[in-house]
Amino acid sequence: MKINSFLISMVFYCAFLLTPNIAEASSGPSISVCNNCYSDLFWTENARNKGAGTHVIFNLEAGTVRTYLVRKREHPENPSQSTLIVSLSTNSQPVLDALNEAMQLKDTIETYVSLASSSNAPFSLVSTAPIANGCGTEEIKDFIPDWHFEDACNLHDICFVSGRSFKSCNNEFKAVMDARLQQVYADAINSNQNRYLATLKKVLANAVIKGFYLAVNTDISFQHYCTFDINKNSVECVEKEPEKIPTGSQNTGTSMITTGVTNTGHQIIATCELWQFPDGNNGYYYAERNCTFDVMWMEK
Repeated sequence: MKINSFLISMVFYCAFLLTPNIAEASSGPSISVCNNCYSDLFWTENARNKGAGTHVIFNLEAGTVRTYLVRKREHPENPSQSTLIVSLSTNSQPVLDALNEAMQLKDTIETYVSLASSSNAPFSLVSTAPIANGCGTEEIKDFIPDWHFEDACNLHDICFVSGRSFKSCNNEFKAVMDARLQQVYADAINSNQNRYLATLKKVLANAVIKGFYLAVNTDISFQHYCTFDINKNSVECVEKEPEKIPTGSQNTGTSMITTGVTNTGHQIIATCELWQFPDGNNGYYYAERNCTFDVMWMEK
């Protein structure tokens, strides 16, 4: 993915800061992240709002975790007026282990952001690698955590030289990352890994997805898309407006694109509108728009 690495780091970091509270429901204690839980009142109300049960709540901004037991107490004369009693419980060792490892991952992210923000950062805007070179240029690979998204980044690189529209490539990129994350999380749970850590990794990875998706939709990313010969004369690059639909264009029907099984074991089925655009030379060219994606994971 060959776009401004400084910009990627900034939008990624903002995405992490803006990540909303995320909860995972499953058997056993509920697990959630509340990065705006700072006062006792916030913590307690967050637990009470989850209802009766045991709730493990992490604050990754503050590097803290609390376990609450919420019990329902019936009113002796009017059951409809029952109340919830919230009490603080002891964090188990797996909970503390999950917090420690998640904070190390978060530190890795912040180290990358700091390096990318430095005026002496060894990052370049132009990659000399082949078209598909994973997530980022060669110079920043050592600073990007492994979030299992290399295959998605490679597909995005290839898409930029396939004649597909800018938005179509970016939406496919997000769909593949989302599907990959669900698979990795399911594998972690099914293999009886630390469920608390698996949930926190999912929260952090969601922030990575959000940041990468913001980055590939920036003006710099669009300018990069338009540097490829196959895109230079497209309407959106000539008009400097992604998804531009000029007079004389029309939707000619549906196009279905199916990839082969990739190295990480997935296959993408894209269903797109196939549009016909005037090429400015009394002819036409075609591009897919408004795609929806199904990502299937195969046995490798």
